[in-house]
Amino acid sequence: MAAQNLVIVESPSKRKTIEAYLGPGWHVVASVGHIRDLPKTSMGVDLETFIPSYIATERGQEVIKTLKQKIAYTQTVWLATDLDREGEAIAWHLKVALGLKQYKRIIFNEITKDTILTAIKHPRQIDMNKVNAQQGRRILDRLIGYSVSPALNEATGLKLSAGRVQSPALRLIRERESEIETFKTTHHFGVELSFNTQQITWFARWNTSPFVTEDQPYFLHETIANRVAQVRELTITKRTDTQSKRYAPPPFITSTLQQAASVTLKLSADQTMKLAQTLYEAGHITYMRTDNPNLSNEAITAIYQFCQQQGQTDLLTSKPNTWKNKANAEESHEAIRPTNFACINPPNLHNSEALALYHLIRSRALACQMKPAVYDVKTLELQANHKVEGLNSKPVFIARSRTLVYPGWLTVAHHQGKEDTLAEGFQAQLPSLNQGDPCQATDGKVLKLKTNPPPRYTEASLIRRLERENIGRPSTYASIIKNILDRGYVKLLQRKFHLCDTGRIIVDTLKPGFSFIGLEYTRKLEQGLDNIAKGQTTYTDLVKQAYQVVCQEMQSLPIKNANHNYQCAQCKRPLKRIKGKKGFFWSCTGFRIKACQQTYSDHHGKPHIPTLETQSPCPVCHQPLVRRLNKQGTGYWWGCSAWKQGCKYTTTDLNGKPAQKK
Repeated sequence: MAAQNLVIVESPSKRKTIEAYLGPGWHVVASVGHIRDLPKTSMGVDLETFIPSYIATERGQEVIKTLKQKIAYTQTVWLATDLDREGEAIAWHLKVALGLKQYKRIIFNEITKDTILTAIKHPRQIDMNKVNAQQGRRILDRLIGYSVSPALNEATGLKLSAGRVQSPALRLIRERESEIETFKTTHHFGVELSFNTQQITWFARWNTSPFVTEDQPYFLHETIANRVAQVRELTITKRTDTQSKRYAPPPFITSTLQQAASVTLKLSADQTMKLAQTLYEAGHITYMRTDNPNLSNEAITAIYQFCQQQGQTDLLTSKPNTWKNKANAEESHEAIRPTNFACINPPNLHNSEALALYHLIRSRALACQMKPAVYDVKTLELQANHKVEGLNSKPVFIARSRTLVYPGWLTVAHHQGKEDTLAEGFQAQLPSLNQGDPCQATDGKVLKLKTNPPPRYTEASLIRRLERENIGRPSTYASIIKNILDRGYVKLLQRKFHLCDTGRIIVDTLKPGFSFIGLEYTRKLEQGLDNIAKGQTTYTDLVKQAYQVVCQEMQSLPIKNANHNYQCAQCKRPLKRIKGKKGFFWSCTGFRIKACQQTYSDHHGKPHIPTLETQSPCPVCHQPLVRRLNKQGTGYWWGCSAWKQGCKYTTTDLNGKPAQKK
């Protein structure tokens, strides 16, 4: 007997869990993501109207067939795809492909019984603004990729690809590589004095700032530094005792989860998203694609209740912590968190990496509502008792210590609060000294220092930069990185991105003439997509304008193997000889920018450029006739120049003129 209600979700992993929550009369099936997409072998977008032509994917054909059979015996269809723009688009594709006249759209941020049942009580219609924002992104990606990539190949003679977000990401890596290549190391010097006071071993470092300039911020004189290292007698000139607070970070959004997992768990962005998807589908965490750093009121209440049960009420803030959301945040659903804060080790979770990621998410979400960690900070300023030859004033040394006096949120997220205090010039303890107290150094050493080039991007730092520049969206960072790695444009060595020759060629070829590779362009385009999602503009307006710009910019690319001795009869651009399946032919170089589609037959290595007859126009549509060489190369014929617009008029050649048909 068929179920009265059919629920369509994206992932098969959700199916059984949701079906168990809903009970008898409900059947849950999975679309397994997108069932339709643009064709792979053609543009798939009308370049006049910018209306896409979707086709069922190979897997989608089977899914559609199966779902249609089930729908035939179902009373109500519920579209329960994911709650972001991509999920909304999948719901729309299902509606269109299945021919649904009646349906109910539901969304949920977590796969728990209460959340599912609440969603069932509040169905809605498909949000076409979100769908159009997704379509706009997909169409833009297709137009830029399928238009610029062939032109890029033609310009370089290599098989390369360009992409709306892929190319700007590659540009960031290319520019960092240039900074590294042109960086000039500066060798400079510092001094560290050692002390043993009140049975405490401590150190103080020379403050070189009075002896450097804005133009040269480093101390370069090793001889003088050696003299400073000989200082032994000093006096405390200042003591400062303060407290510093380290506030809890917000719970994870997609980008920060990817960054933290990369640094802490050594996971790639792609691995992180796959593991997070597994945790979400199993009902352990909320939806993992979000750029909202705040939790729902229900989640905050759950944190407070859990901490009270654990006797950790004193760790909680008096009022909930919140964070300012980005102005262009895509979705309204909350930050990533566990569905059950009391669950430390989810049952049936045997993947160690998934478990580690869950612990990372849980501890961060718990910590976000806790008080800041508090440190006692002590600073001692010491001045040498005597001048040093070569300096116009007595050298001053600084010693700092920092001691944790209240752990606050670090109690539950200590692994996310690690820091190398010594690297910052801090030490664990300083003696109790006051202004005017004398100090005797036990030793001194010159610190031989050097400036370092900017570091190469890691996955974490590249994602952070992409987010800051508004390149792509949280859901696209992993695929951006995977694309440029899989295509060999960059490689990861010791977890750092190194630019490959192909990546360098792409950026160096595109950067001079194309605005889409620029950071400001990408930022504005993302804002345009956000406006579509809000219903403030249409995707066709945005796409049309962007495509016109790209077509114009493609003219700046050099044309490899273009023959400037032969010009197109229609637009006067140079021609290019191409080897086709049936031999050679000549094409107008305006073809790649969709400006001119003219082709010419090859006649002994030269293009046959037909004569344009304007004295005897086409008797059908009155456009000029064109004299063409026949396939055998032995004679000529005449045809209407508007044949691509639908006019099929032809006639024979009579002494170099078109014959008049009777």
